[in-house]
Amino acid sequence: MKHHDKTPVIEPANRRFGRSAPVAAIAVTAMLVGCPNTPAESSDPPPVATQSAPPQPAGSVSPQPIPPAKTVPLAPIIAGPLRVEPGGFNFGMIGPKSVHAVNTTLYNTSAAPITIIKVSPSCACTMPQDLTGTVIPPGGSIPFSATFSAPTKPGLKNAYVQLVFSYGGRRAHAKINFQGMITMPVRAEPPYVDALKGVTTGRTRVESVDGRPFRIISANGESPIYADGFDPQTDQPRNTYEVQWNIPPRTDENCQGMRLWWVIETDHPDCPILPMRVRHECTGLKADPDWRQRTWRFPEYIAQLGALHAGVPVEVDIDIVNENNVRIFAVQSGSSGADAELVSTTPKDGDITTYRVRLTPRLGYEGMLYAMVLFRSDTGSKDIAFIGRVMPQAGG
Repeated sequence: MKHHDKTPVIEPANRRFGRSAPVAAIAVTAMLVGCPNTPAESSDPPPVATQSAPPQPAGSVSPQPIPPAKTVPLAPIIAGPLRVEPGGFNFGMIGPKSVHAVNTTLYNTSAAPITIIKVSPSCACTMPQDLTGTVIPPGGSIPFSATFSAPTKPGLKNAYVQLVFSYGGRRAHAKINFQGMITMPVRAEPPYVDALKGVTTGRTRVESVDGRPFRIISANGESPIYADGFDPQTDQPRNTYEVQWNIPPRTDENCQGMRLWWVIETDHPDCPILPMRVRHECTGLKADPDWRQRTWRFPEYIAQLGALHAGVPVEVDIDIVNENNVRIFAVQSGSSGADAELVSTTPKDGDITTYRVRLTPRLGYEGMLYAMVLFRSDTGSKDIAFIGRVMPQAGG
């Protein structure tokens, strides 16, 4: 009999979700990030599959194409004699790992030259053009470009690029702002579990962006608790649900085993999993208190894999901020449902290094996979969550 293991948020790192089923091996390697069919290199929405939808209950809407994301330029910003136009960009609803290239112009409104001293992004998600040492003549202007890469986790993402410049013996700075709402084909509102200050239960609305009816297979590895009266035994699939979440209260102070993600599993063809960040005293700074001692950290503590198949490896690129170029020499899966190995290491600009990890769901595993993968280095170790859904075998 197939079933989901019960998986509360607080548990040992090697506890697994999932079910067992006979599965045949397939020798294929693929790169999967985010929801399946969500392009990593553009902000275009995932295509809507053509299929006959089941009858919809009252209040449902027919599936509609997702409108393309529109980048909205922000108002100019003025810092002393420097005017930046546009002063930033709002990318609207964008997909995980989508990449957005933008251009703006720097104007010198004074009678003295402006010298760019430093260009600094607020996070690894933003790659600005390096204008260090560039001089803007009096009354002149220069173009400036940057690239914003959306993270994998859903929700609002804010970032900026700071320009430090000098003019007439003075120093000043200007911030160019970037904003995007990271959205999957299925989204939650709010996109997080707010378990701060002793709160242990709450609700979230889960809906398909394209209006397509879908079912929720599991909520954090267990049968979902519907707060809107939906009965999965008798009711037709909907495009919107109210789901109750529960976080067991903590009884210790060291936050050991506290998960950062509360995961919804769906049968939507373009979004098999939807991770929600857990907001809790143990998931903030306490989630990785030793990163300064290691001198390296993850910009994102999640690798979102989407749909997986037992026995079929996927390769995932993990960025790490590695200030002292510490040797990270191995990875290890803490899940009985998957194996992990380090494939390659590629230095990038600044302090960022990309580590390619090959993760293979084990034969016989089926269902939600929440694998904590440990990265080992000469200065210490740290794990992050690799999350996906191992799809049922055809006919299983």
